[in-house]
Amino acid sequence: HYGRGPHFHQMGRAVALELVLAAAAPAASTAAHGAKTADARVYFAARCPYSQAFISGVLSDVWHGEGMSARLNLELVPYGNTTESPMGKTWYYTCPHGFDECDAQALQACAFNMTSTAVAIEYTFCLEAADNPIQAGQVCATQLGLSWATLQLCYQGSQAPLLVHEMAVRTGALNPPLRYAPWLTVNGVHTEALQLQAQND
Repeated sequence: HYGRGPHFHQMGRAVALELVLAAAAPAASTAAHGAKTADARVYFAARCPYSQAFISGVLSDVWHGEGMSARLNLELVPYGNTTESPMGKTWYYTCPHGFDECDAQALQACAFNMTSTAVAIEYTFCLEAADNPIQAGQVCATQLGLSWATLQLCYQGSQAPLLVHEMAVRTGALNPPLRYAPWLTVNGVHTEALQLQAQND
C-alpha cells in the first residue's frame, strides 16, 4: 500500500527533520574533507500521489536547503511495488498506477543512467511535480538541458527494462522490505519509529 493516509504530512516533516539532522551532524574527519555526511535513499512509485507529494515537496525543499546537496548523498529509486516478470532476455513490468507509471519509472531510470546524479535528481523533482510525470518528460528535459530525443529513445527502447530491473533489484534487497511508498532509508536504515511518531503527533 502507498503512503499513510491523513498523517502523511506529519510524516513528511519528521522525515525532513531526520535528513537535516543526519546531514548536519558529521564526524569531524569527514566534514573537514568536504565529504558527504549522510546517505539517504528514497524508494518511490512515480504515479503514487504520496510519493509525488513527498519528492516534489518536502524532499525537494530539504535538498535545496543551504548546503544540503553538498552534505547529503541522495539516491532516488523509482520502482515502489511494481512487479516484474521475465520475458526472454528482458523484463515485463506491471505497475500499480498503470502504464504511465511504468513509463515514468523507465524514463527516470534512463535519466539516472545518461546524466549526472545531480541533474537526474532535478529531473525527477520536475517530473514528480507534474500531474502526469511522463507527459512532463520533454518540458522537464528542456529546462535542464537534457536531450529529450535520447531520453525518449532509451525509455521506449530495449535498454529501459534492464535499467528498471536494476531498480527492482535494489528495492528487493531492502531489509526490512518495502511495504509502502515513499520508503526512506538514512545511512542504510529504515525504522518505523519516525512513522509512529508522526502518526501520534
